[in-house]
Amino acid sequence: MNEPEEFDAEIVAAEGGKVRLVVPFNPSDKWGKQARHRVTCRIGKQEFEGSIGSRGGVFFIPLNKEVRAQLGLEVDTKVRVVLRPQGGGDGAVESGVASELPVELERALSSAPKARAFLDSLSSFYRNEYIKWVGSAKKSETRSSRAAAAVELLAAGKKQR
Repeated sequence: MNEPEEFDAEIVAAEGGKVRLVVPFNPSDKWGKQARHRVTCRIGKQEFEGSIGSRGGVFFIPLNKEVRAQLGLEVDTKVRVVLRPQGGGDGAVESGVASELPVELERALSSAPKARAFLDSLSSFYRNEYIKWVGSAKKSETRSSRAAAAVELLAAGKKQR
């Protein structure tokens, strides 16, 4: 279910000067329903992290100037892409139920048994709030810093942040 997908994609201009890489499939059909699908995208030998958005039934990965410059991407070009879902994601399905811990939170909890035990003792409501908070960040660095903050709060016995 979490197998990488390889395909040819087009780099297109969108409203407001935005640039997108068009994803020719619904990620929920391939990888299961999630509020946000985080992926590692490989074009040639270069990789970057992103998330898949949608508008009007079209799925895409936004490409900022930095990524386009790094990869030498221009609008109206076709590229070969390999998308790999990132482990953990935000763990939230559209119903709002968190199913698994984000990788960053799992990593942070591995060295904090007291925080892990407290998280495991929480009701699903409070547990899911922590999982969704950490997992909802777009950047890996932000998820890591939120995970560290969550571990501190959990170790202190805080149900909520």
